[in-house]
Amino acid sequence: MNFNIQHTMAALLLTLSVLSACKKEATPAPSHKDENYLVVKDNPADPVDHRIFQFFENTGIPCFYNDTVAKVQVGISSTGVPQYSFQRLVLSYSPLGSIKSQLFATKNKQYIPAILDLLKSELVPKLPAGIFIPSILFVDSLTLGDFFIDMDDPAVGWDAVAGFNTVAIRCRDVASMNADEKRLYIANIITGVVVNKMMSTQNTALQKDFYSISRALAKPELGDMDVYNSFPLEFFLPALPEPGHYALMRFLPYKVQFDDLVIYYTVPPREEEDLKMFLVAVLYYTTQEFNTKYDQYPAIKDKFRILGEIATAAGLQLPR
Repeated sequence: MNFNIQHTMAALLLTLSVLSACKKEATPAPSHKDENYLVVKDNPADPVDHRIFQFFENTGIPCFYNDTVAKVQVGISSTGVPQYSFQRLVLSYSPLGSIKSQLFATKNKQYIPAILDLLKSELVPKLPAGIFIPSILFVDSLTLGDFFIDMDDPAVGWDAVAGFNTVAIRCRDVASMNADEKRLYIANIITGVVVNKMMSTQNTALQKDFYSISRALAKPELGDMDVYNSFPLEFFLPALPEPGHYALMRFLPYKVQFDDLVIYYTVPPREEEDLKMFLVAVLYYTTQEFNTKYDQYPAIKDKFRILGEIATAAGLQLPR
């Protein structure tokens, strides 16, 4: 009898302790908090920060020179250490954590005010309808993909890349540029901002009228192999003709790395890279200037003309 009473009392005490412990914990529930971290606050003590704030007020585009835009405490560990979540600007996103881009935020923030003036006068008013810039991150260098080498050449079209929640723009000394250099730089930036939209909305015309020119020219040497497949040119004997033979502006350097072993090779551009180079050209050159420069390459001039028509249809303003 005493045995049963003892067990009954123990069970009651255990139940009461569990119930009282449960009452101490609030029922988990969503916060329904929707906070926009892509905003800029004024910092009058820093001239660059103040100019960034003024640009944000005038255009609605937040600009940053650090890819971490917010640090939010989300909890405390069992040992009392605060736990934080970092809100970052990234060019690519993967649920598995594999990021296909590398960028280095600029250490030359003194260049930013002159860039902002250029963007305000030459980028913002010329953006086609439907183009949205969530934010701008100023960087010193950027690399996309597993194999791509950072291309510090404005003519290639990699001074700006639109990504997941930002547009990365390579920070250059605009104040020391002449007028032509500024035109090339802004053509490069516009290309980076609009190229993704063009590839999705104008893909039918691009495949039919633009990429098809290089594919047809490459068929005699490559057969069924696509000229845009990024195959290493070093694998071909005899060597393939120069890029103009295929109506390409240039071949590109790539690399493959296996631990400490790094192998460099040269490849034709992929579709996106070919489009970027020609898009920079149609935004920078007049038709007469381009035709004079590439007078010996009729197919390159055809691609320039065709892309100019496609770009105009997409709402871009060209220097005709």
